[in-house]
Amino acid sequence: MIIPWVRIVWISDQKGYGLVASRPIPKGTVTFAQDGLDIVIPNDGIDQVDPLMMEYVEKYSYEDYLGNRIVSWDLAKYMNHDDDANTLTTGYGFEVAVRDIEEGEEVTDDYRIFSTHHDTNFIHENRRIEEIKPWPDHLLAHWDSRVLDALLVAGIQEQPLLGFVPDKAWKSVCKLSQKPKTYRSVSESLPLRYKMVAFPSPVPKARKSRPSLGTAKNLLAGDLIVPTNRLKAMGGIR
Repeated sequence: MIIPWVRIVWISDQKGYGLVASRPIPKGTVTFAQDGLDIVIPNDGIDQVDPLMMEYVEKYSYEDYLGNRIVSWDLAKYMNHDDDANTLTTGYGFEVAVRDIEEGEEVTDDYRIFSTHHDTNFIHENRRIEEIKPWPDHLLAHWDSRVLDALLVAGIQEQPLLGFVPDKAWKSVCKLSQKPKTYRSVSESLPLRYKMVAFPSPVPKARKSRPSLGTAKNLLAGDLIVPTNRLKAMGGIR
């Protein structure tokens, strides 16, 4: 569900429709949280979608950390991309305003965090997003820095979507000011094919092939935490 403090407008011929703030949205405000009305298409069920509907699924869906396609039922589907977005996906299952958003300003997101199925030809100021899988450490660090900074003030902001944020996740957010080292990285939300899977070091010959989708899901379900220098990209999953 998108925050109710937005309205849909025509942005430009290039972008089409988008969302603008109908009132100021302070930094640290939850701007989107998945709810029970959203359509969830399982990762292994995308081939069963009616071909006539696939155009809309491709255009309006995003992917969760297991690669499931989520189609929002409300205005959330009209939020546009920006390399310097004013909201970002977090590792806690919701999106947050990473700076103050003025009334009338377009509310934007960074598709790179959750949209692997697009061709990545999102255009911003005559630049194209680099197709890098996984995203480089400096970009992940940039996202994490902005998100953590916003979450540290989330507890003092009015939160109209708080009822859609899991209690456990929100309690973790509220403890960040005392325990910043417990912060969950944006990388926790990256779709499955951006995820990284650990290999023993050195890699045995018998394990050189990429892991299966099922293996990766099992590893991720176990909240595997692995040092960056021992991770390998899982680029073979489609």
